[in-house]
Amino acid sequence: MTTAIRRVSPRLAVATSSGACAIATPNVTFSEVAYGASTVHVTTPDNDFDAEVAGSAIAAQNGVNGDDENSISGTITVTGIAYNFNEVMNMLKQDLKLHKSPEKYLVYIYDKSFTYDIVDIDAKNKKIKITASIKGIEEFDIDPESENGQRLSKKIKEHVLGKSKKEASAYIQNLPEVNKVNIKTWPGWAPNLPSVPENIKIKVIQGEPVEEAAKELENSP
Repeated sequence: MTTAIRRVSPRLAVATSSGACAIATPNVTFSEVAYGASTVHVTTPDNDFDAEVAGSAIAAQNGVNGDDENSISGTITVTGIAYNFNEVMNMLKQDLKLHKSPEKYLVYIYDKSFTYDIVDIDAKNKKIKITASIKGIEEFDIDPESENGQRLSKKIKEHVLGKSKKEASAYIQNLPEVNKVNIKTWPGWAPNLPSVPENIKIKVIQGEPVEEAAKELENSP
């Protein structure tokens, strides 16, 4: 950053010997002070951003000059990129929902993961092109009442009929839709699962891993 001072007016004191203003004092008036080509950081109650200095007119007073004492005033004109944060976020969230896997549904969107990069600036038409991103968590739709859930339940039953608890647990745990599996048999001492599909009951508990996954997402770079 460079600063140009176009006018400096030091205030001199009167010499008793000659009666002329010839004694230097610390009182100096600076006028027509201008920022050179530079970047400043602007902070407002709603946002903060970098901006380029387009022009400035600043005046300052060091010491005393009439009623003015140790003051600075003026204007700085800056140019920068501004956007409506809520509108951008809503667009990204809608896009995230549209591009999720058809077999899953969106369970969490991490607002603070929002990032953007400037691709192109069209100064003439006052437009910019950006690429923006946001992170979310999607989960398989395995509700027993849904088509996907019914298909998964049928698939599991077909593969675990008559299997030991260990074999059945290993198979189910390896399914991408499953985070954790717990198999209970009745009576409790029965080593294998029933060989009749109707005797196997599947209970789906959804949402438990979401909080843990959300914390991992928030702590990720």
